[in-house]
Order: sequence, then structure tokens, then C-alpha cells
Amino acid sequence: MQKLYDELMEYSKSDMYPFHMPGHKRRMKSDNNPYIYDMTEVDGLDNLYEADGIIKEALDRVKQCYSSDKSYYLVNGSTCGILTSIFATTKENDSILMARNCHGSVYKAVYLRKLKPEYVYPKKITGKNIYGEISSNDIEKKLIENENIKVVIITSPTYEGVISDVKKIADIVHKYNKILIVDEAHGSHLGFNDYFPKSALQCGADIVIHSLHKTMLGLTQTGLLHIKGNRVDKYEISRYLGIFQTSSPSYVLMSSIDESVCKLLEKGARLFDNYVENLVKFKKNVENFTNIQIFDVENLENTEFFDFDRSKILIFIDSKNKDAKYLYDTLRDKYHLQMEMVGTNHVLAMTSLADDSEGFDRLYKALEDIDREIRIDEVYFSRDKKETTSNDKLVESSDAVEAIVKMSPYETDVQKKEIIDIEEAIGKVSCEYIYMYPPGVPILAPGEIITENIVKMYTNYRNRGYNIYGPRYNELEKIIVVKEEFQYLKFDKIR
Repeated sequence: MQKLYDELMEYSKSDMYPFHMPGHKRRMKSDNNPYIYDMTEVDGLDNLYEADGIIKEALDRVKQCYSSDKSYYLVNGSTCGILTSIFATTKENDSILMARNCHGSVYKAVYLRKLKPEYVYPKKITGKNIYGEISSNDIEKKLIENENIKVVIITSPTYEGVISDVKKIADIVHKYNKILIVDEAHGSHLGFNDYFPKSALQCGADIVIHSLHKTMLGLTQTGLLHIKGNRVDKYEISRYLGIFQTSSPSYVLMSSIDESVCKLLEKGARLFDNYVENLVKFKKNVENFTNIQIFDVENLENTEFFDFDRSKILIFIDSKNKDAKYLYDTLRDKYHLQMEMVGTNHVLAMTSLADDSEGFDRLYKALEDIDREIRIDEVYFSRDKKETTSNDKLVESSDAVEAIVKMSPYETDVQKKEIIDIEEAIGKVSCEYIYMYPPGVPILAPGEIITENIVKMYTNYRNRGYNIYGPRYNELEKIIVVKEEFQYLKFDKIR
């Protein structure tokens, strides 16, 4: 019987290089057996929820590292921090203004808290099919239109690394006496080196959530929740954190958080200097590729967003018969480079402090080979190229279609439901999510009208081999919708 541990050890000993989460890249040097220090709250080891000893000292180091007013450990991932933040700052039936490209955990919090969502839509980056920034003007317009909005939540940086002008957004949110939550799960490294943008904490956000396992050095499931300023009730944060987080927090995970923070405090400057040097060298080397492009703000004549997290390597392929899925599969199967994600027209390589020059060199040489192969292929086999289909073009242009909201996600629970083929669901109200994972941003959410474009996107993504999640009967291509019951008109008598 092959145990999970044995499978993990076998994989870790292979030469597969991780351009994906977790950010420690399995390179944190330690001879420790986690079973040895998997403890509980005994005398001398403090208590996460009533910290007054070694854990309090560790939390103080987090405050020092991130310049927060109050910080909390998350051992149930960023999702726990999202749920806590939203519950601590809202009441049932409140309205929340959320970016449409928020992580699925935000939608779950909206459902559980019975909130009324208002959406603000990110701009699209021309020709790239990735989400852009959230406009501060759009935020202000929504706050003027709906005085019942209590909280604003955005994602910055996005999964692909796009950063919004959090400073300007924070100023507007505070102007209307609201609270700004920033899901900065992918930005726990921001603000430590001038090569990267400032963090949301430095830009005035009230609550910021970090994942330490994405771009930092923590074990998977580790994160931080920070508070800045006096707009947030710290007691409520602590109360809901105790509800959503396990009552038996893992000391293995907590020690991983502290180890990551201590490395930042003790060696952060040197670690970031080496990291930036590798990134700059890599991006300089790939500038002359013909059919492979590495996305960066320096390559754009007209920047369509506020800033970009240069730790993310977005690889676009320009070919008439080879797509991003081909690039992703080739990097993994031929060159043993595991990417984080494949999109409709790009591949994402996630980097962190733990990446070394060997990894960047391997990625460069692999992309150089693939670029040369495509160039030769384009010249000698152009007659065999397939043209982009109309469905492909639809997917490229349809991701930002605004949701048609008929009811809140929670309200769909009390409706009569039916299961129908997704092809027949156009015009119906969905009771389920549809999303591609990663990154987990919904194409469709409960309470929204299913449009023709959504059905075409769903079908096209499935046909192209992408991972689609959400519907309970996904394999049957069916979806649960609100049942519409036909009723005859009744008259007492005809006059």
C-alpha cells in the first residue's frame, strides 16, 4: 500500500522544479521531524487565543515586521481570515461592495453572513485576457449609489500580479466612513524591497490578509491577518477568529509562521537582493524571444493598471497552432518544470524568496528551446496551422461580462430547485457556482442569471481541457437552478 507520505517523498526527490505554491519551494533547510514538536497548549507553551508568553512575543515580531497595529496568526489559511474579517465588520442583510474577481472565500462569507453583494468590476488588460485593476472612481460611484454598503473588499495583487491603487481606494472608502479589506494573500512579500510595490498596509487598508505559503516561506495553510488604524473592532476580529479557526492550532504551523517572520527580520534585505537579482537577470534574458513573451509593465506602452507584482512570471505564447496548454504540458512533461497555472492564453510561474538561480536558468533554457521550435514550426508548417475558432475569441472577450443579479446567494437556498442540462439553463437563476481553479474566481455565482455567453464559456473551457468546478453534476454537464413554476391566471367570473 502506497501511503500519502511515501508518494510525497517520492515526488520531492524527483527533479521536478516547483514554479508554484508553496513559496518555500521545499528548500527550507531543517532536520526536524514535525512529530517531535507537534504540541498542544501545555504549561510554558502559551495559548494562541490568550497569548501572553512565547506566542505573544512571536505576534509582536509580526507587528514589527509588517508595521501593523495588530496581527493574528492564521492556521486555517487565508480563507479563515476572509471569513473572520467580513463577519467582524458586517451584520446580516448589510450590503458589501466586492470586486468581482474576489476569491471564492469572499463569496462564501457573503452567503454565510446573508449579505447583499454589490459588484465592482476590474478592467481587462487589452489582448491578455487577465483581470486588471479596480478603479477608485468605480468604488466611489458605488458608494454614492448605495449608502447601505458597510465594507469594501478587493483583491490586490490579483492571482496574475496586477495591483490596484490601494492608497487612492482607501482614501475614498474612508471618505465615506466605510472599512476597506484587502485580500493580499498573494502579496505577503510586498513592501520589503523597492523592486516590488508597496503593501496594502502601507497604503491605508484597514484589514489585510496574507498567505505566507504563496510567496513567502511558510508551510501550506499558514497566513496572517493585520489591522491598521482604529476603524476595526479588534474584539470582534478575535471573537470570529475563534469561531472560524480551529480550537487546536497546530504548533508546527505556528512555528513555520514564526520561522518565516524571523528570516525576514534577520536576513530579509539580503534574501530580497538575491531574489531581485535573479528576477531581473531572467527577464532581461528572455527579451529577445520571438513567440514567447514574458509580461511586465516595462513592456507596455500604455500601462492599463496601477502597478504589477514582478514576482509573477506570466508567459504568453504567440502561435497559430500551439496554445498555452501546450506550453504548460511541455514545460512539465519534457523539462520537469511544474507551473502554477495555465490560463486560456498564458502560463503562470510563481516565484518566491526560495527560488534560486538554477530554477530560473532551467526555465530560461526550456523557454528558449520552445521558442525556437515554434519559430521553425511557423516557417515550415504554416499550411497546417489551425485558425483561432470563434469560440476561442468568445472566451477571450467574455470573461468580464457583468453579472445579472436576481437575488443574494443565500436567498437561493430557500427557493424550489431543479436540475437541468446547462445548455438549457440560459435565462435561469443559478443556485451554484461555476469557476476555473486556479484561481477560483467565479464565472457564475448563485442568484445570478445564466447567460448564453456563460454557457459558451463553460462549454469551451471544458472542451479545451481546463478544470471547471462548482456544479454538483459537473460531469453530466448539468446545473441546479431556481425552479420556475407556471401558474394559470384565475378569475372569479367573466364580466
